[in-house]
Amino acid sequence: MLTYVKLIFTACFWGGTFIAGRQIAPSVDPNCAAFLRFVFASFFLVLFTLKREGRLPGLSWGQTIIVCLLGLTGILSYNLFFFSGLKHIQANQASLIIATNPIVISLCAAIFFKEPLNLKKIAGLLISVTGAMIVISDGQLDRLLGIGAGRGELLIFGCVISWVAYSIIGKKAMTNLTPLVSVCYSAVAGTLFLMIPALSNGLLDQLPAYGPVEWGALFYLGFFGTTLGF
Repeated sequence: MLTYVKLIFTACFWGGTFIAGRQIAPSVDPNCAAFLRFVFASFFLVLFTLKREGRLPGLSWGQTIIVCLLGLTGILSYNLFFFSGLKHIQANQASLIIATNPIVISLCAAIFFKEPLNLKKIAGLLISVTGAMIVISDGQLDRLLGIGAGRGELLIFGCVISWVAYSIIGKKAMTNLTPLVSVCYSAVAGTLFLMIPALSNGLLDQLPAYGPVEWGALFYLGFFGTTLGF
C-alpha cells in the first residue's frame, strides 16, 4: 500500500510541474529556468544521498560516462524541451503528450531489452493514457482533435524522446549504482551542463528581476517536482 501511496504523490508532484513551468515560461528564459530548477534539485538530492548512503560513492570511468549521458538526456535536453515547449502551448496539452511516456518506454524496453509486452501490460498502458485524455479534455475527447502538431507540441515531444533515452540508459546505470545515487549524480551532471546555456542567455542579468512567483515556482520544480518526484 505504501508503494501505491508514494506513486500517487509522485503523480501529483509531477503534475504540478506543468503548472509551475507554465507560470514562469513568459518571464524566465528556458535555459535559466532549467538550470535553476536543478540547482535546487541537486542540492537536496546530494543531502538525501549523504543521509541514505552515508557518503557519495566514487565512480569508475565507465560509470562516469553513463552518468554524463543521463545528465545530457534526462536533465539537459528534457528540461530545455520542457520549458521551451511551455512557452508555446498550455500545460494540459503538454501533459497529454508527456502521458505517452509509458507507451514509448514499454515499446523500447521490449525492443532493446526483450522485456515481455503481454496483453495485460498493453491494456494497462492504454487505460492509463485514455484516463489522462479524458481528464485533460474534461470528458470531451473530440477537443483533442483540435490540437495540432505545432512548434510547442514538437518541443514537448522532445521531452518524451529525452525521457525514453534517460530510462534506457538508467537501466544500465542501475546495474551497479543504486537508484538514488544514479539520480543524484545525473542531476549534478545535468546541472553542470545546463549552466553553460544559462550563463550564455543572461542568467546573471536576469536574477535580480525574479520575484516571489518565479522563485517559488523554481523551488517547487526543483524540490517537489524533481527531488521528491524521483
